[in-house]
Amino acid sequence: MTFKKGESGNAAGRPKGRKNKSTVLRSKYGALVWEKLFELAMDGDPVALRLIADRVIPKLKPQYQTVCLPETANAKEFCEFVLRELAAGHMAPDVARSLVETIAAYAAVTDLADVMERIAELESGEFDRILAKRIPNPPAGTYGTEPKRKIKRVRFNK
Repeated sequence: MTFKKGESGNAAGRPKGRKNKSTVLRSKYGALVWEKLFELAMDGDPVALRLIADRVIPKLKPQYQTVCLPETANAKEFCEFVLRELAAGHMAPDVARSLVETIAAYAAVTDLADVMERIAELESGEFDRILAKRIPNPPAGTYGTEPKRKIKRVRFNK
């Protein structure tokens, strides 16, 4: 069913120019409601205080702040720097929390990358080269000083 041009789909609906019920109620009783709410708030009603505070005082939004971080690769030093700046009042608490969470996530990713690199080196079978890189002069009797023997590598199909 198509509508004719200029004709409403609901002929029995609200006529043009008529105000909404909530608008009528707000204009008629709005001032009385606010007066009663202020009266209750002045008497110490916590619900009334909360309603007024929600309307009058806007909620705080997260702050964006430019931060100059020290040039270090150590996550612990980054976190210590953030805590010092927070304690000195140079950084907002939400910014500090966000930075520490970001640093922790970065540290977890770099740790995982290091582990994956070590696993790849170990799977390549070049144990002597790996040990020489990690321990330049291993003491006698440690792994890597005994005679070389053939290592059988086993691969599992995925």
